[in-house]
Amino acid sequence: MNIIGICFGIILCVLSIFILYKRISLIIFGKSAKGTIIGYGNCIKGNRGFDSYNYKVEYEYNNKKIIANSIENVQVARNDIPGNIKNNSVEIYFSEKNLKLCTIKDIKTTTKLGLFIFLIGIIIIAIFSVI
Repeated sequence: MNIIGICFGIILCVLSIFILYKRISLIIFGKSAKGTIIGYGNCIKGNRGFDSYNYKVEYEYNNKKIIANSIENVQVARNDIPGNIKNNSVEIYFSEKNLKLCTIKDIKTTTKLGLFIFLIGIIIIAIFSVI
């Protein structure tokens, strides 16, 4: 039973690294720009009564207007409409290799989620290592 608990903790830690990787790599290795939130992307239906929408951000790069999907999202109750945050000016990070994907500097939910899952994984590993 100990080995199963330890493996589960390791899986959570690896999952958290995948969650954090994209955001951190865009922040560290990507370019920065000022953008404007212009709406929401496609709806992702959850199985617990919630829908998730990613943000659509418009920014300018090399004198071209780019519309990108952010890796951050907003969750609302099923069939509800997200609040109106259009025309909010935000700072974003993006990669020159994929201009259609960005992360929004001020929205840190992805980072918090990744760190929370990593912490839970470490706690599970510690508990099952002692038992």
